[in-house]
Amino acid sequence: MSTANIVFLINLQNGFIKKSLSKHQGGSFYIPGSEDIGEIAARLIRNMSNATIILSQHYHPANHISFASQHLGASLFSNIRLRLGTNGIYSVATTLSENDLDQTLWPDHCIQGTESALFADEIMDALPTALKDKLFEHSLDPSLRGFDGHGNIFHIIRSGMRPDLYSYGVVTENDGISITTAPDIFEGLIKKYRGTNVTSVRIYIGGLATNFGVEFSHKDIWLHLVPKLKALGIKTEVSLLTDLSRGILYSAHAGEWPDLKDAPERMKAFGTSEITTDTAIRQNMFVRQRGTRQLLPHLS
Repeated sequence: MSTANIVFLINLQNGFIKKSLSKHQGGSFYIPGSEDIGEIAARLIRNMSNATIILSQHYHPANHISFASQHLGASLFSNIRLRLGTNGIYSVATTLSENDLDQTLWPDHCIQGTESALFADEIMDALPTALKDKLFEHSLDPSLRGFDGHGNIFHIIRSGMRPDLYSYGVVTENDGISITTAPDIFEGLIKKYRGTNVTSVRIYIGGLATNFGVEFSHKDIWLHLVPKLKALGIKTEVSLLTDLSRGILYSAHAGEWPDLKDAPERMKAFGTSEITTDTAIRQNMFVRQRGTRQLLPHLS
């Protein structure tokens, strides 16, 4: 019997961490208190072995419909309505319909091919060299994969690549219909575990922002990954990494969800626990020494 580990690192990108990136650099949607989050995430990556590490990456075209800069006279954080056309593309609705999508207008951020879209500097340094090189190439691939010398497998899942549709979750984009490459990656994990001695899986999630990308991705994990694992008879634990998550003090529609204050409680209602990255490292970090596995005597 053995335990497998899956780590979800949500949107740990310069566009959310660095305060003053210019439009040429891809713009900033700064999340307060996020300056040290890259260092925490890099430390977690370096202390994992034989894990699946999934990083979600906002990867927006410069003309994304969610950017306030694309709407003449529009204010940041105001709302527009989007309607699906017969061509399968969303556009701004000029009349009211109950099937329209609400879209908040954000600052320019995480634009394809810019510094803003890259992960925090410390995370980039912790990634396998070949994977980091792929990121610097700024391709339009919807997902990337890499491997390191500790047996870790890395997947980068890109979202919000369509100019007409924003995305908070790692699986489902904001229309609730369009999906990323995450389901294919999840199916690969199921094939990997099927017929092995894996009897339990620990899933860890943290990132930016607690009440948006993390919470939406957390729900996606419970809906699209956990049932598949349970169907194999695999015991599954999901943990929110509290010191690796920062939220936005933002309330939509007169104080209704997605407020930050109750986001952890909403996630705990699924059965998720709260832990720190130090606890995750202690639970999972093993190294090979002289052909045997031993617990690390300290965290590095």
